[in-house]
Amino acid sequence: MRSTLFILWLLSAIPVYAQSDSLHIYSMQEVYQQNNWLTGANPVGMSFNRFRSFSVAEVGYRFEDGNFGNVSLPASSNKYAVFGESYQTIGNVSLYGKIGYVNNRKQEVNWNGMTSDCWRGINLCDSVSGNQRSEQYQLSGAFSLPVSSHWLMGSRFDYLVDLNAKDADPRNENQWMEWKITPGVGYECGSHRLGASIFYGNRKETVDYQNVGTHTTYPFFVSYPLGYFKTLPKGENIKWYYSAQEFGGFLQEEGVYGRFRLFQQIGGNLVRQNIVSDRIQNKKEGETDGWKLDYKGIGSLVSPLNRHEWSWKVLFDKSDSYDLLQQQEENMGTWHSSGKVLRSTSRINEYGLTYGYYRLYNEWNSRYSIVSGIDFKQTKSQLFFYPAEYTQTVHRFTAYSTFTRNFLLSNARIDLAIGAEYGKGGGTMIAEKQLQSGQNTPAIKLWQNMDRLGQEYNYLTEPRWALHLSLTYTHTVSFTWFAQLAARYENASKNLFNSNKENISVQIGLFF
Repeated sequence: MRSTLFILWLLSAIPVYAQSDSLHIYSMQEVYQQNNWLTGANPVGMSFNRFRSFSVAEVGYRFEDGNFGNVSLPASSNKYAVFGESYQTIGNVSLYGKIGYVNNRKQEVNWNGMTSDCWRGINLCDSVSGNQRSEQYQLSGAFSLPVSSHWLMGSRFDYLVDLNAKDADPRNENQWMEWKITPGVGYECGSHRLGASIFYGNRKETVDYQNVGTHTTYPFFVSYPLGYFKTLPKGENIKWYYSAQEFGGFLQEEGVYGRFRLFQQIGGNLVRQNIVSDRIQNKKEGETDGWKLDYKGIGSLVSPLNRHEWSWKVLFDKSDSYDLLQQQEENMGTWHSSGKVLRSTSRINEYGLTYGYYRLYNEWNSRYSIVSGIDFKQTKSQLFFYPAEYTQTVHRFTAYSTFTRNFLLSNARIDLAIGAEYGKGGGTMIAEKQLQSGQNTPAIKLWQNMDRLGQEYNYLTEPRWALHLSLTYTHTVSFTWFAQLAARYENASKNLFNSNKENISVQIGLFF
């Protein structure tokens, strides 16, 4: 009932009226392609839009089957979504709004009791397969306006709630909430634009594990990196509280040099995560400190008939997770921390390069395009039990290419896209190292699930290839609407558990 009311309110909140200057824009992708600032993290970029109004309302369905034997991922899923997104300019004020609802039903999930992989170091889970259902509510808003002939200011707010529940014992019921505010400033002088933005974000997740049935009491687990886990006391319901605060900033620069346009953004953030199992007595289970450095650039060379576009990215992500040294006061009193011990670390490096060639009908529409790229990702996970260090290293290389043919008819546009992808990785599943010679490996008070470790390692390193196809029909006269059908097939021939993964999606929407 709650989700039905939300969808009805969402649809009623979308004004259905056409705007003349949006009739030549046939996708949100084209909007972002014409203004690279919209892909960045500074809301003042909305003032650089080349149109005054563009809105889209959309409903969609996606079915996915297969997980390549990684049981922490659903064996299949059904996702339903509805959202509205709009850019509007009133006077010299640029406005943006987005509202959305997603319902996702996932089948046969275990060893995964969290909403996402955001939390590093320590997670709750169980080993019994079951179906999970989630409901996600999204809300975003932003504004931008000039305050002088050269200076601009703006701000953006994002809010998301995700409710997730499992329908079989042991049942986890998760409540996820996050919000982020991003103020920014910009400076424009001739063909050059500069920007700076900061952001503060807060996210929380409450995980409530319990056995509802009366016949069998299933255990709950706390999972650590590299397949290690421990069992929580049976017969007790578990309620843990995860929280994180994040602060960061970005710098942007854009310049036009003849027919060549270059946009760049660099920034980073700091994050602190905390895990509490008893708020009243202040019982803490761990904390994580992390930082991230992110750089990306987009360059384009445009002529009346052709557009060349290059994009690149570099990401460095590091996090350290700690076990807290805590003592409890007498007579079941409050817990007090006296220090912390480094338990695990994670290092992630990502690199990407993409090139696209577009043969143009006009400045907004291409006749055909070819977009190709490569991605390379390195991860290093470590778990420490002094004087022993356990390490996993993984790297993965992915290459992809997509060809799109666009047909402009008298009252419609048809887009046909076909693409291929290949990825392969390698590394070391687990290696042990003595930090100090002459000492024996300590007795670790944790279990290790080697099957799970192998599943995750194979998922990250096994060779896989994929094909994808999409067909989009857009009606372009007076009332502009579109329908899209897309499918993807992925194969891992060396996977002994599940060698195929397929998905198919349908989207219907209108532009106004």
